[in-house]
Amino acid sequence: MQKTNKRIIIVLYALVIVFIFLVLYLAYFQIVKADKIVNNEYNSRLWVDETKYIRGEITDRNGTVIAQTIDGADGEKIRNYPFGSLYCHVLGYASTDYGKTGLEQSYNKELLNITKNTPIDEIKNLVIENTKGNDIRTTLDTELQSYASELMEGHKGSVILMNPKTGEVYAMVSKPGFDPNNISGDWDNLINDNRSPLLNRSTQGLYTPGSVIKVITATAILESADRVDMNYHDEGSTVVDGYTINNFEHIAHGDINLQWALVHSSNAYFVDKALEVGPAKMTEVFNRFMFNREIPFDLNTEISMSPFKEDMTTSDLAAAAYGQGKTLVTPLNMALSISAIANEGKMVKPILVSRIIKSDGELVRNINTESLSQATSAEVANDLKEYLKTVVENYSTAQIPGLSSGGKTGTAETGSGLTHAWYVGFAPYEDPKFAVAVVLEEDGTLGGTTAAPIGARLMERANELIE
Repeated sequence: MQKTNKRIIIVLYALVIVFIFLVLYLAYFQIVKADKIVNNEYNSRLWVDETKYIRGEITDRNGTVIAQTIDGADGEKIRNYPFGSLYCHVLGYASTDYGKTGLEQSYNKELLNITKNTPIDEIKNLVIENTKGNDIRTTLDTELQSYASELMEGHKGSVILMNPKTGEVYAMVSKPGFDPNNISGDWDNLINDNRSPLLNRSTQGLYTPGSVIKVITATAILESADRVDMNYHDEGSTVVDGYTINNFEHIAHGDINLQWALVHSSNAYFVDKALEVGPAKMTEVFNRFMFNREIPFDLNTEISMSPFKEDMTTSDLAAAAYGQGKTLVTPLNMALSISAIANEGKMVKPILVSRIIKSDGELVRNINTESLSQATSAEVANDLKEYLKTVVENYSTAQIPGLSSGGKTGTAETGSGLTHAWYVGFAPYEDPKFAVAVVLEEDGTLGGTTAAPIGARLMERANELIE
């Protein structure tokens, strides 16, 4: 009898342990993983909710509708994108077959006006009739988005135009793109296209940066001015661990300082000065510019990778200092980096959505500027601004008629043998309202020849359109 009782107690203990485990397991998904699961683009529950609500509109900053729900031929609700592929990577798509991406995914609850998924809220959603979701006002400008798309025609890559002080994104174009109105019919062609048209290169493309990274290397050099001499005799190349690093076309620039090293984009200068600065300081500065860190944003974003660490090899440090080697960046990160220089060293969080509005016009929420990082001091940032103005003054392709600006070109070598052409810049110089990052993927051209004119023309148009 005692043995039987003992066995029963053991079984009861086992059942209690299993029960506790199940409770903890369910609690983990309810508390820790709930939002991720609910917002997953493949969650079929989202489509159950859509049968009860009409998805809200998405508009540009001026109220122009860029995504809406319309009635189909047989009365079903269809998600429609009036500008076709123009906003494809920003808006994404909402497909019953292939899920959701872009703002359609990240603001799904707001567009459907679904509250948090607590038991009480579930009852409310069933009892209270609410047939239309919230509308979303973005920071984007359709005219600037269209112009940016035109400038990028015939290229692979990305262009981003933003306000360096507020973080508002005015234009974000990734090429090639797709038409979200035909996502189901085009799916097989899209996923088999070796140009990767579904990839948002602006936030998820990782590129060798080339000389645009010298803006950040220059920050570390300036911050080390108490122990690093800004002057240098450039002989056209330098040798690191037995490997010769050459300037473009092996040009020797003679006696130069940091300002003219940026103008001439001297690889030798930045390599030798970075070695003097050392890996610890380089690591610290690059981390402040959000390398190796997740950038909070409304769209899925890759993390820019910098190899800087205290125990790195000398050759790795040398390559990273002038934007080659293991360094990989997103265009968004470079747009934020040049924005920080233009904004007295303050990097602000990028914003794509400015407000959420109920269908009756009542404001639900304003989304305001937030600080992301103090990338450097105002003194260092302002010195760099002046140097980058000199760079533009010496590059006619980056100049904007009647408007002073600063910027840096870059031409990055790749494993394919074709170069990435880069440009990052800001305008006006006196009080920057615009910052731009352009990358032309495997374009085989020089940044000063092809990318700089795109950035300059886009900022010129923005200055005409946005107060």
